[in-house]
Amino acid sequence: MTATSEIYWNQLLDFIDAGTVVPVLGRELLRTEIGGRQQDIYSYLASRLAIELGVEPPQADTPGDPVSQVAHRYLATRQDPAWPYAVVFRLVKQLAGVEPPSALRKLAEIGFPLLISTTFEGFLERAFETLNAGTTPKIRVKSYFLNSDTDLDPYDDGDRTVFNLLGRACPTPDYALTDADVLEFVRQFHRGNPPRLLDTLSQRHLLVIGSGFSDWLARFFLRMARPANFRLWMNAQGLTHYIANDRAGEDSLLQYLQHPLSASHVFLENDPARFVDELHQRWRERNPGTVSRIISAVTRSNAAPDRGVFLSYARADSEVAGTIRDRLDKSGLDVWFDKSELHAGDDWDRRIRRALDKSTLFVPLISENTLTDAPDRYFRAEWRFAEARAQRAPFNVPYIFPLVIDQTNPHSMHEHVPDLFTRGQWTVAPNGAVPDEFVVRLKDAYRKLQRPEAARA
Repeated sequence: MTATSEIYWNQLLDFIDAGTVVPVLGRELLRTEIGGRQQDIYSYLASRLAIELGVEPPQADTPGDPVSQVAHRYLATRQDPAWPYAVVFRLVKQLAGVEPPSALRKLAEIGFPLLISTTFEGFLERAFETLNAGTTPKIRVKSYFLNSDTDLDPYDDGDRTVFNLLGRACPTPDYALTDADVLEFVRQFHRGNPPRLLDTLSQRHLLVIGSGFSDWLARFFLRMARPANFRLWMNAQGLTHYIANDRAGEDSLLQYLQHPLSASHVFLENDPARFVDELHQRWRERNPGTVSRIISAVTRSNAAPDRGVFLSYARADSEVAGTIRDRLDKSGLDVWFDKSELHAGDDWDRRIRRALDKSTLFVPLISENTLTDAPDRYFRAEWRFAEARAQRAPFNVPYIFPLVIDQTNPHSMHEHVPDLFTRGQWTVAPNGAVPDEFVVRLKDAYRKLQRPEAARA
């Protein structure tokens, strides 16, 4: 190893210790044991997808994304354009029992506040589950979909965040399955979305590991994640790109990244997985005992509320619910609002039950749309979960704060709402016009529930 490489290793570890490095992780890290042997996850999915779609799989030595290649072969026949996305979603669900790749588990041990995934299978957040068997780590997961407004939260409560930059597998064509999809995401990034994420990246050192990006996309991503006044040859901000990527060895990209005045350093000595092995080893030597402290902190944090307010509503009232969410957000309350938090393909029962378990307050929106006898109304399941959750709430602070958002008479709806809802104080907020007094009550209850004496009541 050269003296220059050792300098960059030490510099990178210094920045990691300072919490100013954001790793950007790609498919070159996705190797794990499937069916009793080590396999590349994308190649495995591509072979299964080719069988399902009835097309030829790519040759083993064909460069590029094999899943994208299979999907493009199918789409070239002008058949159902949404079918490959649904099939991949099903294939990914079948990998639920597969151990996350070793590289991702090691990266989860290192204390990165924010990690970016450019793949769709969700193994990165699953890697955090291996930190401590039997616990659910305090990790915030964000998935950016086409035409979505998902972004980093505007507050920092100490959670670590996994951000799925190109979406998560779901039954609809809203995530990046093909190269053409990546172009659509690039168009959104070019328009400045998601703004808080892009702003955060513009102030951090980037560690790109196994992204699998093509030459042009790697260049675009690095430029996109930098301030408007940033120039590769004039790095006044002192920000650095660290690259451990098989494709970085391509002549044109390597020449671009290793310009004498560049803000980049390419680790040529390692492939992405071996780079993670060395990074993990060096980090542990620098931080003995830190892994156990991270696991302990993650476990302790499970007792803390994940969100302040769970907003429950009938789908027909989503516009009014959005108005109320914005009002509460501006008041400083944290709101769990399923239109932005859940996407097609998520495990709805598990996600909503977990959010309710971690919520501090529950606000059901009552309207004529919630008083019908139509079956399969999902807000009713939320109400039942909330009733159970309320049994664990302190006696001296209410948990449920009903809001009536139209002309519905609160005194004539007992057969349509849980008894527990009618015991508390109702508030009328026509068309989402939440009274200031209601916000004050919510904030007062939230503050009380943060105090140790309230939690013991």
